[in-house]
Amino acid sequence: MDFQAVVAAMVVLPLAAAIAGDAPAICTPAPAAKCKGAALAMADLHGADLQAIDLEGADLAKANLEGANLSRAELREAHLQGALMQLADLYRADLSQTDVAGADLEGADLTLGELGAVKLQGADLRGTVLRGTTISHGELRQANLEGANLQEAHLTDSRLDGADLKGADLRGAVLYYSILRNADLRDAKLREANLGFSDFGGADLTGADVTDALLEGAKLTGAIWVDGCRLMPKGQCRQSRLGALDLTDADLTEADLHGARLRHTLLVNAMLARADLGEADLTAADLRGAKLSAAGLRGADLGKARLSGVDLQNADLGGARLAGADFGEADLRSARLAGADIAGADFGGALLEGAVWPDGCSLHAQGHCAGIAITYAVFSSADLAGIDFKGAKLARLHVADADLHGADLSDAELGEAYMSRTNLQHAKLVGAHLQKADLASAMLIEANLSGADLAGASLVYANLAHATLEGANLMGADLRGAIWTDGHKCLGETLGRCD
Repeated sequence: MDFQAVVAAMVVLPLAAAIAGDAPAICTPAPAAKCKGAALAMADLHGADLQAIDLEGADLAKANLEGANLSRAELREAHLQGALMQLADLYRADLSQTDVAGADLEGADLTLGELGAVKLQGADLRGTVLRGTTISHGELRQANLEGANLQEAHLTDSRLDGADLKGADLRGAVLYYSILRNADLRDAKLREANLGFSDFGGADLTGADVTDALLEGAKLTGAIWVDGCRLMPKGQCRQSRLGALDLTDADLTEADLHGARLRHTLLVNAMLARADLGEADLTAADLRGAKLSAAGLRGADLGKARLSGVDLQNADLGGARLAGADFGEADLRSARLAGADIAGADFGGALLEGAVWPDGCSLHAQGHCAGIAITYAVFSSADLAGIDFKGAKLARLHVADADLHGADLSDAELGEAYMSRTNLQHAKLVGAHLQKADLASAMLIEANLSGADLAGASLVYANLAHATLEGANLMGADLRGAIWTDGHKCLGETLGRCD
């Protein structure tokens, strides 16, 4: 840099700063110079040797620092908006809380720099070296980082919405809790990167290398995955490897996920109505609250999956592996489970009206379901008239307000069943196990309860007119207000008998 350039770069610091004694009145940019707060807007310092210079809080807006040596420089809280910094050497420089928005840093070297809370939105960082740099809480929205080297960089809690990271090298980088919505990460190198709990919504990761990357809690709703799978409605994702991803709240309505690998994937509250998940691997996936109505799950593996509260109405689960899955309070009305493996599955509180069970039993009126075993199944207000439940294991069955008139429940296990207000007229309950069942206000007119065990059951206000109770065990049964077999009303404290 010649003498004239140096003289041109000499600046008078703000008067207030000089009076305060914070810096000399005159600053000549040079190695280790004390230029804190200097006014250097639009200064021409290209190629200058400014190693270890102190430019904290300085105004360098639109300054020309192309090819300048700013290694170990102190640029904290400086103003570098629109500055030209191509090929500048900023090794170990401190740009914390610096405003570099819209600056041109193409090819610059910021290795091991400190850029905490830096503002780089819209900056040109193509080919920039940021290896090992700390950019936590950084603002890089719409920044161009194509081909940049960010190996082992720390971008925790940073904003990279809409950033261009095509072909960028992020191996071993930490992007924990960062936002990369709509970012372009095509062909990016993310091997062993920590992407935990980051938001990639709408981002394009086509061709990216995510080998051994940590993706725990990363959100990918609407993103394009590495194999081109579009994680959006009607997305084409056949055979895609999506294991352990966070697709919470994702809209995958009518998506083609046939044969996809979704082991341990988070799909909580996901929209998967009419999606094709046939032969998909959903082992231990979390689908709580998901919408899977009319979804195709034939041959899918849902072993140990969490499906509580899931909407599976009219879904096809034929031949699926459901061993150990939790269907607690799921809606399986009219779902088809023919040939499915339900060993150890929990259907507690599930809505099952109209479902086709693995053995072909149809859980609706006139269905043939003798010997079926379902604990705490829910058929509230269901039409099960004439169904065959002989010998069925239905402990804690929930059929309040349901229609079971003419049903055959002989020898069925119905302990603690909730059958309040259930229509059981003409039903066969011969030898049924109804210990502690709630039959309050139930209609049992002309029902056959011969040999039934009703010990401790509640029959408060139940109608037993013309019912058969020969050999029935009523020990401890509550019959207050019930209509007895001969038509009279049971009065007072009537445990085990009708007075």
